[in-house]
Amino acid sequence: MNIKKTTHYTLAFCLLFSFNDATTAQHKPRLTIIFIVDQFSYNALQKYRHYFKHGLQTLISKGVEYTNAYHPHAMPATATGHAALSTGTYAKNHGIISNTWLDENNTLTTACSDTYERAAVFSPTGTYDYGVSSRLLMVDTLSDQFTLQSTHNKNYHSYALSMKDYAAVQIAGKLGKAIWFDGQTGHFTSSKAYFESLPLWIKNFNNKHCMDKLQQVTWSLAKPCISNAYIWAHEQSFEHADHKEGLVGTQVPIEWDTNPKNPFSLFMQTPHANKLLLDCAQTCINTHITKKNDDQLLLWISLSSLDKAGHAFGPDSKETIDIIYHLDKQLERFMRCARRIAGKKETLFVLTSDHGISPIIENLEKKGIPCQRYASKDMIKNLNKHIHTKHAESSLISGYSNPQFYLNHSPFNRLDPKKQEIIIKDAKQFLTEQKGVKQIWTYNELQSSIFEPNTLESYYKNQLYPGRSGQLIVQMLPYYDISDYRLGADHTSPYDYNTHVPLILFQHGSIELKTIGQRVSTLQLANTLADILQIPKPSASTSERLPGIDAEINDLLF
Repeated sequence: MNIKKTTHYTLAFCLLFSFNDATTAQHKPRLTIIFIVDQFSYNALQKYRHYFKHGLQTLISKGVEYTNAYHPHAMPATATGHAALSTGTYAKNHGIISNTWLDENNTLTTACSDTYERAAVFSPTGTYDYGVSSRLLMVDTLSDQFTLQSTHNKNYHSYALSMKDYAAVQIAGKLGKAIWFDGQTGHFTSSKAYFESLPLWIKNFNNKHCMDKLQQVTWSLAKPCISNAYIWAHEQSFEHADHKEGLVGTQVPIEWDTNPKNPFSLFMQTPHANKLLLDCAQTCINTHITKKNDDQLLLWISLSSLDKAGHAFGPDSKETIDIIYHLDKQLERFMRCARRIAGKKETLFVLTSDHGISPIIENLEKKGIPCQRYASKDMIKNLNKHIHTKHAESSLISGYSNPQFYLNHSPFNRLDPKKQEIIIKDAKQFLTEQKGVKQIWTYNELQSSIFEPNTLESYYKNQLYPGRSGQLIVQMLPYYDISDYRLGADHTSPYDYNTHVPLILFQHGSIELKTIGQRVSTLQLANTLADILQIPKPSASTSERLPGIDAEINDLLF
């Protein structure tokens, strides 16, 4: 046979199979589910992975796992982390610098707040007198771009479900549908920013589960009590926890009488809350993915129980460890049902988190680790006292929202520029002298600084937003914290334990069976999903797609 002709046949054969491989790798899912496990650090995934036997084990063993995925923000709060995942960009662009901040009038602003008139939240009997929406999110999201693809014969549905309103709205954006848990009634709800009235399927779900009649739940261990799966749990000492006794192994009450504004507070710290949210998500899938249509569904599920328990008990408690083991089991059942409805090859799963968590600082101190917790109110008081003593000016520091101090603009702006400069210099000096303070910037100093990418200092700059950020930004050393929390644990710094999170993608036959150690940013997820779903990227996202998901045909050939 002619050698040249044989070469052409071989190349054609390779082209055919390379094209098929690329097509398979880029197979567009009908159902995309993103699990955001609130406060799930990569350290926790590593520590307990030997004991995963169910859904988490499936994702780890069969998916594409990124072992070095980071949130590039200095204070990776829940709202900030969710906004980053959905927009693919920094807080300096999307505007959600924290869960709350002080505006230019020194008014506390929540990341999801809106007016009652246009975004009233649904109650069981009508609406509440407050509003919730994503109006403060300044750019579009993956959910927005996905929803825009709808046509007259195919709907692209995007839903964001969470136990927290400020998490749900950041991932829903303007066009997706945000649904969250009403801690006052036990019902799932939304607002007029997303629906004219609460959808029938949500009403039916609420009626079926009768949470408004629930009195208590039993928290049973996911694994045998004597199992080595709990060897990391500290002895049950609650000296520095936010509760004086544990919840595992108890009847956890719904506090209708003792906490009427938030009776489900303790319930939210149990595995039952995650199960309820997953059941609601399952109903959402059943409603929108059927054999009678060819609709597409992008479903974000923000699981909050680990965060609620972690703040109260710390990451090394039996409560937080057991929630993870329960989640392992809960995800297996949920994933099986999802794939049965949409098909194995038609379902894409993503697992990630919005941030990690620090150990309880006082527990570290007992072990000899240098650390300290400062109460933010005490720090404001002492700083104002220092300024008053030196300059006879009162209450110039109006508040603190990690990691920044806010000036009281009215009295400060009345001072002449020279005195302003001196006061700021003295305030910086006072803060620098506090144990554990590494660096102080003014807003303008940080904004004009140039840092190498992925440095801790760059994380602080990534989180600046005009009119929302404070005027003095503080970088603390590891395990030093200025916090509103006097007990429990927090996540208020740019260090590995707060910013290093799991990131796994899994789609049977397309995105699977890889471990990638290259450092990546969580901002890359939105662009990657946009490519997989064959939709435009969120408009403010500039991150490259994640490595290792698929390959262009030219890459396969050459």
